[in-house]
Amino acid sequence: MAEAFAELGDRSTVEQCMRVAEGLASRTGDVTQVDRVRLIAARLAERSLAQERIER
Repeated sequence: MAEAFAELGDRSTVEQCMRVAEGLASRTGDVTQVDRVRLIAARLAERSLAQERIER
């Protein structure tokens, strides 16, 4: 879902989605899942910054 909002350029909703996802992953106690969410968040943030640079 966060990726769809990223495509729309809705950065605040992406951040909110990723906070929720990280919270849910943390509840499982599975460090691999938490790392996966953080990796996706970092990738989406990087993509957002790259898009901003292009638009300038």
